[in-house]
Amino acid sequence: MYIGSIYVPPQNYPLIGVGFTFTILGVVTVCLRVFTRGWMIKHFGTDDALIVFSGLSSIGFFVAAMEQVRYGLNQPADPDLAAPFQLATYASMTCYNICHLFVKLSIALQCLRVFTTPTARRVFLGLLIYLAIYGPFCVLMSVFTCWPVNKYWEDSVEGKCLDRVTLRLAFAGVNIFNDLALVCAPLPLLNRLQMAAKMKYILMGVFAAGGVASAVAIVRFYSLWSFGQVPLTERPSKGMEIALWSCLESNLTIICACVPSLNPLLIKLLPGFITSSGRSRSLGQGYTPNHRTPLSRANSSWRRSRRNQDPSDSGADTGPKGIQVEQSFELGHIVIPDDDSEKNLVTSTATAQYHSEISIQAGKSNAR
Repeated sequence: MYIGSIYVPPQNYPLIGVGFTFTILGVVTVCLRVFTRGWMIKHFGTDDALIVFSGLSSIGFFVAAMEQVRYGLNQPADPDLAAPFQLATYASMTCYNICHLFVKLSIALQCLRVFTTPTARRVFLGLLIYLAIYGPFCVLMSVFTCWPVNKYWEDSVEGKCLDRVTLRLAFAGVNIFNDLALVCAPLPLLNRLQMAAKMKYILMGVFAAGGVASAVAIVRFYSLWSFGQVPLTERPSKGMEIALWSCLESNLTIICACVPSLNPLLIKLLPGFITSSGRSRSLGQGYTPNHRTPLSRANSSWRRSRRNQDPSDSGADTGPKGIQVEQSFELGHIVIPDDDSEKNLVTSTATAQYHSEISIQAGKSNAR
């Protein structure tokens, strides 16, 4: 089979099928996010810009993987194609690391905006700072694995290289930790999201997919380890699994990062499905189809009256005889404007008004 001018042998069909499908899905979700955030609610943020760069890097990775196929990926090694194959491998590795840098920073920024409690902000701010340091370091190390840089694909060039397999294994292991941290950190806070119950189920599915992406990263780690056991001259005949799992992991992560931002679009397209069971557990109803309806108000009142009789009282006219205590409170629910796909989804306090009125009546009373 030919794709353009590239011959694709049958053993590479899984890479083409999975890679093309999930790259398209990733790009489509990025475009939907840009449309939702930029045009529907007009609140395009830094995290949205980062996810755009991540999507572009994912496309770059798939293009580089196709170049690997052109120059002998998963085929018998050809010494004449070794240099262009290594160049394509270098490009795919760099695009992969750039993609993960942007998508993880985007997720951390998104969580920092959504979860506004002090503890949550400390957690996600710490993750953001860590990723902002580790991510660029990872990209720079992948770019400058060899010095001069072109020694990576031109073995005849004088220079030095780091151990490529060891470096990639180290990055893969740390990326697994990063994936798990970003998946697990928001889970305890999901119950406080102010949205329809069905939308919460969708989010739970998103985090489950994030767990699948982490599992794919573990499989990719094993593929990298197996690849490292192959002699350098035979590596072009291997490595298809690495490209497949890398593409799948990257695009699953992009999709998981984009779906929560599509809430307004889902409400617009599927109002009945999203809002039919829209009751939040603690603060009333979530988003509604008209996209501007405030949270439903829930009022409760409690009144108590009590007359206490002095046990020593025998009915004589001596001083204050009864105390009437009347208390009431009204619990109101915060009105959350739906002018942003995530803003104000989480609140740390509820608004409550408490009124207490005590009247002490002095006078004579008869024992009852």
